[in-house]
Amino acid sequence: MPQILNRSGLPIKRDQIAPSRRVDVDEIEQTLATQQNQINQKANASTVGGLATAVNSKASQSSVDTLAGTIAGKADTTALASKANVSDLASKADVSALAAKANSSDVTNALATKADASALAAKASTSALNALAATVPVIADEIPQPETTGGQAGLEGMKVPGARHQHPRLTSTTGNPASHIIGATGLATVAFTQAFDAFPGTVFTEVPPPTGVMPAQPANFRVESWIRETMTPAPSGKYVGCVVRAWRGRNLPVISLLTGLLSLLGVNTIITALTGFDPFGAPATGTTFTCVAVKRSDVV
Repeated sequence: MPQILNRSGLPIKRDQIAPSRRVDVDEIEQTLATQQNQINQKANASTVGGLATAVNSKASQSSVDTLAGTIAGKADTTALASKANVSDLASKADVSALAAKANSSDVTNALATKADASALAAKASTSALNALAATVPVIADEIPQPETTGGQAGLEGMKVPGARHQHPRLTSTTGNPASHIIGATGLATVAFTQAFDAFPGTVFTEVPPPTGVMPAQPANFRVESWIRETMTPAPSGKYVGCVVRAWRGRNLPVISLLTGLLSLLGVNTIITALTGFDPFGAPATGTTFTCVAVKRSDVV
């Protein structure tokens, strides 16, 4: 077998001799085209580069790894799956059942029946509400007026009195035994519980004393003088009290029938006994009483 030489004229070693093989150029080109097509479908160079740049700008690999670990610790997929099984949810809330209970058309029709937009606009417009509010009375915060002769209609038609309103008192009623007691002079001082513009009407009534027994004969009272607010200059102001004088009744003097007969027909003796006799001359010291003073209706 003749020896094979290379271009330099040196003999060629056996292991440098490549086995003869037929190269299929078409097959190589087809394989390269297929691989290129796959690469193009996955991503071209610009896309891959853009993604890499975007990923690098958004978060580092270490941050992504840390976040992935946190998510894995917070929400275990297996645990979630055990808590809410899709089939269990489906059995609890059937979509078709819900649809049967309230579909869109039913809800729309029901709402349209219950609350028509035009009807609402007609019933509760701003002007209608304002007009309604104007007809609603409010609770009056003024002090109630006192009574008046002949009465008077209310002036505030849109106000009503509150449940606990109080009218001003027109009377003064007093009777404290410590102050309403006739002294040795036959007088006592009464202080009214309110002031009167004009002197009031008064009524005095004897009442039993705190201790002891009431006398057999009644007591009589009168206003000796009025007590008024002091004003400068005069006249004085409102009537705030009065000074009361009291007397007690007494029996007629006892005249012996025999003495009357022995005298000149008894007339002189009787006349003498009754002359100057005061039937209300007994002292009323210690008498307790009450005083009612009433605002006069003839004074506005």
